[in-house]
Amino acid sequence: MKLKFLLIFIAAFAVRAATFYFYVGENERYCQPDTQGYTMPALALYRGLGMSMPNGHPVFWRTPGYPAFLAPFCAFSESPAWQFEEHEKAYKIALWVQIAWCSLLPILLYILALLITGSLLIARILAFIGIVHPGFVLASTFLLTDGPAQIFFILFLICLLKNVYAKPRHPYWYLAGAALSLSLYTWMRPMGQFVALASLLVFCFFPISVKEKIKQALFFIVIFSLSISPWFIRNYQLTGKWFFCPLFGLYFNVFNAPKIRARVENIPHELAWKKQCQEAEQEVLKEYHQYAQTGNRQVVVNEMICMKPAIPWMVNYPHFFVYDWIVEVCKTTFDLYSYQFVSLYNNTFKWDPLVEYLGDKLRETLYGKDLPWYIRLIAYIEFLTEILLWIGIFAGLVLLAMPDFRKKYLLIWIPCGILMGAVLCQTGGFGYARLRLPIEPLIIILGLVFWLYVYHLLSKKNGISLRTVAK
Repeated sequence: MKLKFLLIFIAAFAVRAATFYFYVGENERYCQPDTQGYTMPALALYRGLGMSMPNGHPVFWRTPGYPAFLAPFCAFSESPAWQFEEHEKAYKIALWVQIAWCSLLPILLYILALLITGSLLIARILAFIGIVHPGFVLASTFLLTDGPAQIFFILFLICLLKNVYAKPRHPYWYLAGAALSLSLYTWMRPMGQFVALASLLVFCFFPISVKEKIKQALFFIVIFSLSISPWFIRNYQLTGKWFFCPLFGLYFNVFNAPKIRARVENIPHELAWKKQCQEAEQEVLKEYHQYAQTGNRQVVVNEMICMKPAIPWMVNYPHFFVYDWIVEVCKTTFDLYSYQFVSLYNNTFKWDPLVEYLGDKLRETLYGKDLPWYIRLIAYIEFLTEILLWIGIFAGLVLLAMPDFRKKYLLIWIPCGILMGAVLCQTGGFGYARLRLPIEPLIIILGLVFWLYVYHLLSKKNGISLRTVAK
C-alpha cells in the first residue's frame, strides 16, 4: 500500500511539475485575477504589518490562511517594492512547495472513494483522474487558494463520512478531525462556514441514535466555531462588527445588482456596473465622513458597505436575482476547467470579465478559438467525461425511485448530494469551474457508481453488492 501511494504521489507530482515548468511558470501565468489579493497581504505579514494592504488598511475580504502560507517565502526576495513582478523568485519557490503539497490529492481521493463506495475499481479510477484532471492540476500551479485548500476539504470529507460509511471506534476523534480540517479550509476559503452548517444534515445519516446524533453534531459545530473564532474576534476588535468575511457584499454589488439594474433601466451592463460602483463609493465615503465626525476610531469595512446599494435591487426584483443566481450556479456546475487554458493561451488570464456566459465559454473552448491541438484534445476529453458523469448522476437520481437501487445506493447519493449542494449554491455571484473544485471528487464518484451499476446489469451481476467489486 505504501509503495502504491508513493507511485501515485510521484505520478501526480510529475504531471503538475511538468505543467508548471513548461507552461504555467512562463509569462506569469500563475498570476490570476485574485492573486494579488493574497500576495499583498503576504508581503505585509512578512514585514510585520499584519493582514493589511500597502496603505496600511486592514484586509477583510481575504482570509489569512493563504497569505500566511506565502509569507515565509517572501524571505527569498530582497526587493522592498510591493509590485508583484519584483518577487517572482519567492512566489515560484512557494509554488513548488504547493505543487508537492497538492500532489497528495490523488492519494486522498483513493481513500475517499474506497470509503464511500467500497470499490477498489472506483478508487483506482478516481486516483488516476486526480493525477491528470486539468482542474486539479492547474489549481496546484496557480497562486490561488483552490489547490492547497482542496487537501483540507478532502480530509474533512474523509473524517466526516467515516461516521456514515464505516464504524470507527472513536467517532469523536474523526469528528474533531473533520471540524479542524474544515476550519483550515475556511481559513483559506471562507465558504467553509456555510459548508459546516449544511454538513449538519449529514449527521442525520449516521447509524446511531437521535440523541447521539445531536451530541456529535454539537461537538462538531463547537470545535469548528472555536477554531475559526480568532478571525471573528480580530474583525470585531477592528470594526465593532461580527463577521468572518464580507465578500458577499462586494459580490452582490459587482455581479448581481448590475444585471438587475441593466434590465430594469434598459442600459448596457457595463454602465449599470459603473453606477453601482459609484454608489458604493459614495456610501463608503459617507461612512468615513460619519466616523470622522463622531470620532469613531474603528475601521470602515468597504466590502460590507457595498451591500447597501445592492440590496434594494435584489429585494425589489427577487425574481431577477434568483434567476441570475441559478444561472451562475449552473455555470459553476457545468463549466469546463479547460477554459482556463483558453485564457492562458490568449493572455487574458489576469482579469475577469464583468459577465460570462456558459455557452460562449464552451464554444470558445471546444471550437471557437484558435488553440493548439493538445489543449483542444484536453478540452474534448474533459467535455466527454463530464457528459458521461452527469448522465450518470441524473440517471442515478431517476433510479432512486426503484426500491432495489434506492436500497443499495441512497446512502451514497444523499450525503454526497448535500455536500455538493452546500458548495455549488454559494457560487451564484460569479460562476466558474474552479469554484466547484472541492466537490468535483463527489461528482466523479456519483457518476462512476451509476456506470458501475450499469456494468453489473449488463454482466448479469446486479445482485452483487457494490462493495464487493474488484476486491
